[in-house]
Amino acid sequence: MAFTLVWDIGKYALIGVLAFVGYNVYSLILLPLMARGRFAKFRNVHVSPKFTPVLGDADKYIEDMNNGKATHYHQIEYALNLKGVDLRVSTMGRLIIVNLFSAKAIKEFQEKCPGFIDRRSIANTSFGKMFPGSALHLRSTEHWQKRREMLMKEIGINQASRFIPCILDAIGSKVKQWKVGKSYDLLDEIADATFTIISVILFGKNVHEEIGDMEYVNIKTGEIEKLKFNKFFTQLSGDVMSVRFNFKTVFLPFLYDYDLTSPFNTNKRNILEMWRVLRDYLNKSSDVD
Repeated sequence: MAFTLVWDIGKYALIGVLAFVGYNVYSLILLPLMARGRFAKFRNVHVSPKFTPVLGDADKYIEDMNNGKATHYHQIEYALNLKGVDLRVSTMGRLIIVNLFSAKAIKEFQEKCPGFIDRRSIANTSFGKMFPGSALHLRSTEHWQKRREMLMKEIGINQASRFIPCILDAIGSKVKQWKVGKSYDLLDEIADATFTIISVILFGKNVHEEIGDMEYVNIKTGEIEKLKFNKFFTQLSGDVMSVRFNFKTVFLPFLYDYDLTSPFNTNKRNILEMWRVLRDYLNKSSDVD
């Protein structure tokens, strides 16, 4: 009896493992290979000459970074060097991505697509997780249109000039922090100044002085530390992007989609913390700007 029970458990466990392996081999290797073969038949479609299982074209981003280039630098090279191409097909994990690559392709797509394309109703990928309920994910209702008009009015060319003093203050404050003889990463400095400008425009001129510290949970160690808004946002953005091609994301995507385990649920906790602190600040703020 005991032997039969153990045998049955082992048998079904083996079936489960084989099914899991088979599914991932099909979705991560065979499916992308079949898609590449199907599109490679067309002369006006570019398919990357090299196929890396699981990673797909993500290896180009890694190669760019290893060569000290911007992560999307290969896209610039494609744009400059590929001639007579209307579509470019790439793969990442189980994703098959078709990019419109010419004005002709864009025109044909616009003519053939339905008259109305709405947004996704669930924010479950990359930066979408950081901004639940944003205009990116809401359906195109009257409420969405009103929010869009308000935002465009704020950042439109006729209104943006009133933010010039804010821009000059942010840049001036950053420059004053620099010390003679010390080296700085210009990209980091520009990113920090840009974040300051955008956050002041969105949340008021006193946001960085009045907003409380945020409790950040490290996705690698689990340690908790208090961070300022700009540092917290920068760290969280990096965390959200870093798990996009995590082993669990690739092989067990439902864990990523629904934040069921670490590091995904840690990111979710940090996202909720950011919005809690922001909400508390906005409820108490008396800044009319």
